[in-house]
Amino acid sequence: MAKPDAFGWLVKWVVELGEHDIEYQSRTAIKAQILADFIVEFTAEQVREKQGGWLLDVDGSSNASNGRAGVLLQGSEGIEIEVAARLAFSATTMKQSMMH
Repeated sequence: MAKPDAFGWLVKWVVELGEHDIEYQSRTAIKAQILADFIVEFTAEQVREKQGGWLLDVDGSSNASNGRAGVLLQGSEGIEIEVAARLAFSATTMKQSMMH
């Protein structure tokens, strides 16, 4: 943890959750290829079974230290696959890249 206030916040919640026998486990960042492999593996059988259209919605955010991405894959008959990931590499928008 780079920021002392973030560490203090984490300690506070560990104490709060510990009173109820709940343990906190921090999430680790995953690489983009792992996310892509997960989506392909998880949807392979469903895609073969369904011939309807699919809608892919991608959203994300970034700042100086990291980026995050959200992916929502919606298929026919109410199938929805939602994944959120923290990116382990720096991310910028095309607009920011063109300004430098």
